[in-house]
Amino acid sequence: YEKSKPNEHKKLALLIKILPYISFKFNILCKNPSCEIITEVERFKSMSELCELVGYDKANSTRLKNDLFKLRVNEELVIGIFETDYGKSILVNPLVYYKGTRLEDMKGLIDIFSKTN
Repeated sequence: YEKSKPNEHKKLALLIKILPYISFKFNILCKNPSCEIITEVERFKSMSELCELVGYDKANSTRLKNDLFKLRVNEELVIGIFETDYGKSILVNPLVYYKGTRLEDMKGLIDIFSKTN
């Protein structure tokens, strides 16, 4: 917060609002963050659903998505979205925030967020 510019404070506030919804084990934004079984993780079905929790108007779901993608902490991306025909997962970069105790379990996710040439 202290190193950020005043116009970045709203973005940091957004990060703080989503912290309680980050899965302890998988670093996925979800409704049941203490769940340890991946098939039982209750992901947010849409950005509109997440809008309610962070104080955005549902009509601004595209704005929320853009604001999440713009989040950076120490030049690290904070949010990524993985989407398949089965659904969508909003992922949090474990180098920015990780609730678990075994960061080595997050190697694959860390790699996804790393800069590639």
